[in-house]
Amino acid sequence: MAGSIDEALDLLHTNRRISVLVVNVGLEKTSDGLALAKAARTADPTIKIVYTCGAPSKLPDREKVTGAPCLRTPYHPHQLVGVIGQISNRPSFSGNELHAV
Repeated sequence: MAGSIDEALDLLHTNRRISVLVVNVGLEKTSDGLALAKAARTADPTIKIVYTCGAPSKLPDREKVTGAPCLRTPYHPHQLVGVIGQISNRPSFSGNELHAV
C-alpha cells in the first residue's frame, strides 16, 4: 500500500507484478487519484483499476480510465474483494463502461 501518489508511481514502475490498482478518489483531491489511474494504465495497459469514492456520480467521466468500476465509500472489505474478483476475470477493457457499486 502506497502512502502517496509519488510512492504509488514508484511501486508501479518497479514492480511489474501489480495487476489491480485500487485508487481512492477524494473529491477535494480528485485530480490526484485520477492522474494516478491514468499514469498506471499508460505504464501498463493491462492493469485493472478500481476507483473508490464517496460520490461516484461527481467524478468527471472524461477523466476516468476505461473500464474501471467505482466502489462507493464507505464499503465493506468483501465488496472490494468481489469487485476485484469480477474485474480480474475480464479481458482488457475497450469500452467506456464505469459502474458505481
